[in-house]
Amino acid sequence: MLITEAIAEFFADVQQRKATTDTLRTYHYALDKLAPWAPPQQLHVETLRATHVRQFFLDLKEEHDKRAGKPYSDTTLRSIQRIVKVFLHWCQENPEIEGMSRDLHRRVPMASVYQKDIEVLSDDDIKALLLAVSKQESPYLKARNRAILLLMLDTGIRISELALDTAKPSQREPTGLYKKDVHLDPQDSYIVVYGKGQKQREVGPLGTSTRSALRVYQRMRDTLDPETELFFLNRVGEPLTVTGVDTLIRHLAAESGIEGVHAHKFRHTFAVKYLAHGGDIYHLMRLLGHTNISVTQMYLRGFSQQQARQGLGGKSLNDLLNL
Repeated sequence: MLITEAIAEFFADVQQRKATTDTLRTYHYALDKLAPWAPPQQLHVETLRATHVRQFFLDLKEEHDKRAGKPYSDTTLRSIQRIVKVFLHWCQENPEIEGMSRDLHRRVPMASVYQKDIEVLSDDDIKALLLAVSKQESPYLKARNRAILLLMLDTGIRISELALDTAKPSQREPTGLYKKDVHLDPQDSYIVVYGKGQKQREVGPLGTSTRSALRVYQRMRDTLDPETELFFLNRVGEPLTVTGVDTLIRHLAAESGIEGVHAHKFRHTFAVKYLAHGGDIYHLMRLLGHTNISVTQMYLRGFSQQQARQGLGGKSLNDLLNL
């Protein structure tokens, strides 16, 4: 079977399994590079060897990312490698493909990537952003934007779990926070969100300041439009979009004089501070909607060396054990 034919069948299978739009987009980004590389090599899936796959990655490393206008980063190359290995494993398991090199997907090394520390918002950054919100003229936008910032900091939800993502089919992949999924009972306050792969999860508890901000906003949004199901609305009563939240955060960051602020940085901040205050990493995994603990563990890189030294209250383990 030609590699291009196998790629086409792979995508047909992935779509049948109801893969998300993001997953399909990521798979296409990687395999759309393998598809044109394979024909000149006159390779079939059955004749593919580890040396061929390594050569593809070497050739790719010499190319330029057309989107960025520069060579592919190590992170991008590793992502492409991971998806090619997924494809090779699928080929290995496909009963219609016989004689393929055994465990080919296991014999292709992954590129090493420099692990940068996770950047988070400082306490001063958070105060400055909230101060910028308090200076906004519109009472509605002031209430809404304060609720958004506090909710993102208090829950670490993804931007697509907060606002409508117009790039995704709404029926198959619900995005945004719905009014029915905001629970503000002081004894059991939480929100229900729809994460990657249409996975539903509860996130909470919500802090006192977050509950208060959400109640203030809820009263104003119900006056603006009591019928719309999505919780966060723009100033004319339409669902707030992911693009709208991105624009809001950039504007507030510029007003506050803070660089490098984006929606995902609120998620980073929540995760690192959760762990820094003694939160369990397995609980954090559930709150963030991760399916693999290794993804959650990257937030351990958010600790500074000083924070690590203070992990036991500034005392050594022997001191705590009175040894």
